[in-house]
Amino acid sequence: MTSGPSQRPISPLRARMIEDMTVRGFNEHTRSGYVRHVRAFAAFIGRSPDTATAEDLRLFQLHQTQIGVQPPSINGAVSALRFLFTVTLDRPDLARRLTVVPYPRPHVHMIVPGGGISLDGTHWVRCKPGFLLPVGVLSRLFRRLFLAALADAHAAGRLAFFGEIENLRRRHAFDAYVAPLKRKKWFVYAKPPFAGPEPVLAYLARYTHRVAISNSRLIALDERGVTFRYKDYRRNGQARYRTMTLTSGEFIRRFLLHVLPKGFHRIATTDCSPAPAAKPTSRAPGS
Repeated sequence: MTSGPSQRPISPLRARMIEDMTVRGFNEHTRSGYVRHVRAFAAFIGRSPDTATAEDLRLFQLHQTQIGVQPPSINGAVSALRFLFTVTLDRPDLARRLTVVPYPRPHVHMIVPGGGISLDGTHWVRCKPGFLLPVGVLSRLFRRLFLAALADAHAAGRLAFFGEIENLRRRHAFDAYVAPLKRKKWFVYAKPPFAGPEPVLAYLARYTHRVAISNSRLIALDERGVTFRYKDYRRNGQARYRTMTLTSGEFIRRFLLHVLPKGFHRIATTDCSPAPAAKPTSRAPGS
């Protein structure tokens, strides 16, 4: 008689962290990702994470940078460890020691109305309570459309490759590189706003109707560079409001990250009203 494979025992700390995430409604993908990052940290320091010190965190992030871990993965580890130390271990002092790595993240904000205009154009039709769109279906649809557009751009010669990835100019190499993405799960994150639509619109307005930094935040310009105010969201109270000085070149570089490339529109609208009925046309005999 044979027995099935035994499951790997879960430590009390990991079990408590999983419970904390479950209570807060984290999905399976997020939970497994957080556990994976904490496991990597524990392997690095060689002991349980509940014995970690600020120096352990500093050396771990230095190690990630030195071995070439990309900023999104580093920041994923930051999120996981911040949750562990802030929620599960109640050690927010260590969570504040973790550093988020800034990097350009092109993205698009979309405002989708919870309904639409009726086909006859006379009234508004609301969506069902608690439902707007099927997230799983939308995830697969977005994956298909995105990869199809990427393949079309490659075929049309609109993509440029340099350095170590220069071989992706060849169609066969590009197709082989993209193929695994067709099998991976893509996630469209959608949830209702906690405080209603008004704060969301106010948040987006800061992007659409303001520049990267307002004049009121600029303090000085001298031989050291540009000094300005900013908010450090890792701190609480008045300690959150801090100042930073960057060289003129670095300040301009960061500012230009917020400038749209040529051909891009800051705001684009899509009409959600039904298309007008086509007018009947007469055709000449034989046409």
